[in-house]
Amino acid sequence: MDTKDRDGSKEKNSVKTKKRKKKVSFNSNVQIFEPSPSAYEPLDNEEETNENNK
Repeated sequence: MDTKDRDGSKEKNSVKTKKRKKKVSFNSNVQIFEPSPSAYEPLDNEEETNENNK
């Protein structure tokens, strides 16, 4: 049983490494998206002013 447990752990580690590589890919995507919320905030403010002008 102990040997099987070790094998499962090794397989999980392999999957974890693969997932980590994908996470790095996602991280660059997150960095590209991070300024988005900031860019949207002023847009939201502009919409509010437009409604006030109406």
